[in-house]
Amino acid sequence: MTRVMLAGAFILWNDNLLWVKAQAAALHTAQKAQAAALDRAQRIVLRLQNRAISAAFTAWRDKTRDQRQLRYSLHKLVARWQRLQLAAPFTEWADQVEEVGPGRHCSKRPSTHWPTSSLESDATRLMI
Repeated sequence: MTRVMLAGAFILWNDNLLWVKAQAAALHTAQKAQAAALDRAQRIVLRLQNRAISAAFTAWRDKTRDQRQLRYSLHKLVARWQRLQLAAPFTEWADQVEEVGPGRHCSKRPSTHWPTSSLESDATRLMI
């Protein structure tokens, strides 16, 4: 009989131990869920507090991106104008060489007057 009573007491103790462990696990899960909800709420409050700073940062980032694009476009435009300024005198020189012909040599003294094209004067006016 003592064996049966001892076995019954052990089974009851084991059941109670399992129940306590289950309760502790449920409590731990609930505490983790509550901590996660509190963390989310704190982030929302911080986001609301920093809304002005966030808006300013976003505006700064967008303006920086726009300025970078404008700087790139301006660089391409200036490079194109420089190529056009170089191309016009070269084309005029090539035309003069064609007019002189293969049998005549150009004078040894360079010309003091270079004809200006309208593109060159426009580019100079815009760069000033």
